[in-house]
Amino acid sequence: MRATPWGGFHKTVDLPMTGRWTLSSRDEPDQSGRTPSRRIPMLQFTVPGMTCGGCANAIRKALVAVPGIKGIQADPPNRRLAVKGDVGADLIIRTLADAGYDAAPAA
Repeated sequence: MRATPWGGFHKTVDLPMTGRWTLSSRDEPDQSGRTPSRRIPMLQFTVPGMTCGGCANAIRKALVAVPGIKGIQADPPNRRLAVKGDVGADLIIRTLADAGYDAAPAA
């Protein structure tokens, strides 16, 4: 397991008891073998319907199909979702709506 530039891990970590997990990074090494060092934006959302680890997994499955997403962190007890990547909030909200979850940018 190695750290990525945005502070995540290159390995998926699944903790079903808390429902918190981090998707492995999709950063690919450049020709020198190093991962890019540019800062990847992180968007925060409130997802009222995400109440358990099963909900978090359903959200993860929906979001991993979106090109540009580099990492996902879900916190079901607090109904919070953080998404790292080069994607817009509107695309994430639409993807979550298609999966059956309302979402709004966190304050």
